[in-house]
Amino acid sequence: MTEPFELVEAVAWGVASGALMTLVAGIRRIPWRYGLLIGAGWGIVFAALRAAQLGADPTILVLIAAIGGSLTIRGWDRGEQERKRISDVITSVPSAPPA
Repeated sequence: MTEPFELVEAVAWGVASGALMTLVAGIRRIPWRYGLLIGAGWGIVFAALRAAQLGADPTILVLIAAIGGSLTIRGWDRGEQERKRISDVITSVPSAPPA
């Protein structure tokens, strides 16, 4: 990767895919703080993928994509737990007050 334009293009792909994945997480009703983590992870993965297509060093890109994937998994797991916790609070039946 010798041209700076190629790096900018890879980052643009990453930002666009990260923004779309953040919206998908929001539609899934995952809290936004975890949706942003999911979007950042996907953005890193797609930026690494685009950089690999443009001819960057594949060994470094595998490491970068693995970090992005772990961010995505972490955000998804925590977001699903939080969404389930909120859902359980909303749908729980309150106990009867003591007599």
